[in-house]
Amino acid sequence: MSVMLEFSNVIVRRDAIEKKYPGGWEEWKKNHQFWYDDHLYRTGSMGDDSDIEEELKSYGMVGIHEDPQGKQIWKDYCIIMTGPEVWLAYGECDWVEIDSDRWTAKMAGVPDSEQRYISEKYRKWQLRLNPSRHIEALSNGKIETFNVDVFERSDDVKILSNHVAQIMIVDADYEILEHHRLMYGDELLFQDGDSVAKGQKLASFDPYFQKIIAETSGFVAYFDLIEGQTLETKYCDATGITSRTVLSDNQSNSLKPHIKILSTDGQVKVLSDGSPATYSLPIGCHISRDEKEEVQPGDILANIILQDAY
Repeated sequence: MSVMLEFSNVIVRRDAIEKKYPGGWEEWKKNHQFWYDDHLYRTGSMGDDSDIEEELKSYGMVGIHEDPQGKQIWKDYCIIMTGPEVWLAYGECDWVEIDSDRWTAKMAGVPDSEQRYISEKYRKWQLRLNPSRHIEALSNGKIETFNVDVFERSDDVKILSNHVAQIMIVDADYEILEHHRLMYGDELLFQDGDSVAKGQKLASFDPYFQKIIAETSGFVAYFDLIEGQTLETKYCDATGITSRTVLSDNQSNSLKPHIKILSTDGQVKVLSDGSPATYSLPIGCHISRDEKEEVQPGDILANIILQDAY
């Protein structure tokens, strides 16, 4: 198969990474996560890819640009949206083929290749190597942050809302003693400028799951979630817990399970970047919220099991 698509997707040519990233593809794999095949690398977000584009451009990669004929053309990377439909965000891209039925993308003109997953360097999703659920300070010092934005929930818990963020511990002379890469959905246990001690917990996370997180307040609405076709609901008598799992029994591919967040008058909420509060649900994910349940920014809508965690 080719690289799978969900939410907002940034598709990067591997030959561009090899040419423009210091150390090429092998070094890239040590510092980045998400999916790839023989020709393409895929990362993305819930809707705001500006941080990702900023990183790519810092390596000299070119996204959308105008060719001599005045057409808007994608060069080293492109952005593909899903929604319930799948489409190129804008412009033209002659080097990528989109399969709207399977929600995948591949390099144009080449056969499908195996999709793989890059484990996060600092997180060690392969739990047999490092089953930690926390980032802890290794030194005494002061917290400095880079590109850290958060969802502040009503229970005062701070959830990281960026995909590219780091924290550093510095000494009295602002020499960097250590740094840690943060991931979208991490629960942050510090404030910028805090003094911390060795062994202090800085962030927590669940290494088994990737989270789908609400980015606005409102009420949960299910779409294309049909019991027995795209949804399996189970109730446990012992715990009283109801679990909901997205199924693959959609033979016609006409159903695209997703969640929307609605206002009190039933309209789809709009995020700060102007996109609708719509969240695609990949096969196998576990839905965390009931239909019509009220949510706040930072609340978990669903969890995706990370295959490399087992």
